Amino acid sequence: MKKIFSLDGGVYQFLNTVYNLLIINVLTVIFSLPIVTMGSAVSAGYHLIFKLDKSNPTMKEFLNSFKANLFTGSLLALVYAALGAFLVGVISLTLDSPIQFLLLLVLSFFIIVVMNTFLTVAYFNLALFKNIQFAVFLTLKYTGFFCISLSSIVISLLIPIFLPKLMFIWFFFGVSVPMMIQVKIYEYCINRFQMTVEEGELN
Repeated sequence: MKKIFSLDGGVYQFLNTVYNLLIINVLTVIFSLPIVTMGSAVSAGYHLIFKLDKSNPTMKEFLNSFKANLFTGSLLALVYAALGAFLVGVISLTLDSPIQFLLLLVLSFFIIVVMNTFLTVAYFNLALFKNIQFAVFLTLKYTGFFCISLSSIVISLLIPIFLPKLMFIWFFFGVSVPMMIQVKIYEYCINRFQMTVEEGELN
C-alpha cells in the first residue's frame, strides 16, 4: 500500500500527470486568447508535454518557449488561418456537390498538417518553412496514425456540444489531453521514421 502512494507509486504519478495537464491546459488557453498568439501558445503547450516524463511544467518554461516561438508560431497561425478560411469557403460553395467529400478529405489532411507543424516547432524548432515541409512529409508517411490524433481533436470539440454536463472537466482538460495524445503519436512516428533511416543507412 505504501508503494502505491509513494512518490514513485502509480497513484502519485497519475495525480501528478493530471495536475500537470491541468496547468498546461490553462496556460495554453489563456495565451491563445489573443488569436494571433495561438500558434506560439500551442507550440509551448506541446513543448511542455514533450518534457512531462522528465520534469514538471512551470510557468517560466512555458513563457520561455512561448517567447522563443512567438514570431514563427504567430506567422504560421496567420498563414494557416487564411488557408483554412479559404478551404472552408470553397467547401461551403460546393454543398451537395460530388467533390465535397474530396474537399472534406483535403480539409482533414490540412488540419493534421497544421497540428504536425506546431508539433514540429515544439520538437525540432526548424526554420519556418522547414517546419511545414517536414510536417507535410510526416503526415503523408504516417497518415493512418495521425487520423487518431485528428479524432482526439474532433471528440474534444464534440464533448461541449453533446455532453454539456462534462463542460467543467472539458474546461480544464479539453485542450491538454488531446495534445498529449497527439504528442505520443508524433513521438511514435518520429521514432519509426528514425529507425527506418537507420536501417537504410545500415543497408
